[in-house]
Amino acid sequence: MPNKTALDMAVEQRVACDVGEFIKNTVGRTTITNIIMPASKGRFIFHAKSFSQANKTIRLKVWGSKSGTGAKTAYFSMVQNKTFDKYQVLESVPLGSQGGNFYFEIVITAINANSQRVNTIITLDSAISTINTRETKIKLNHDQILRIYGDCSESTDVITVNKYEMYICG
Repeated sequence: MPNKTALDMAVEQRVACDVGEFIKNTVGRTTITNIIMPASKGRFIFHAKSFSQANKTIRLKVWGSKSGTGAKTAYFSMVQNKTFDKYQVLESVPLGSQGGNFYFEIVITAINANSQRVNTIITLDSAISTINTRETKIKLNHDQILRIYGDCSESTDVITVNKYEMYICG
């Protein structure tokens, strides 16, 4: 196999996607869906040290809907692949307390081996779109699976993910 050029490594590639109704309808934080690879339908594994170089990037796009009157939040998170513990939130997305549709996009870019820049765009039916930028420090020393979690505060709340796509660059 030929050596990869810098251009080959900079191309963004879709590595995971799924379409369906992934529903979260219980009080508290639980998994809505694991991020899976389209061909094998297996969990996408984010390998240890994958973010050891600057400018490595993950982009997650999520489309869905929500209902109920309680506060609802979505989380893009990592869980250790072997033991399924050491839950780490990469980004939390407040979905508000009104019903309607939502779209959010999270872009996480490595600054160095132990810190990342997180940019998030959130669009809700009931509000003006918001853009958030922050830095986080997550050590990626183990293979991780990626998950979308949901958190509902009322028993009548529902978060439904209709589709997600995840891309990696670098």
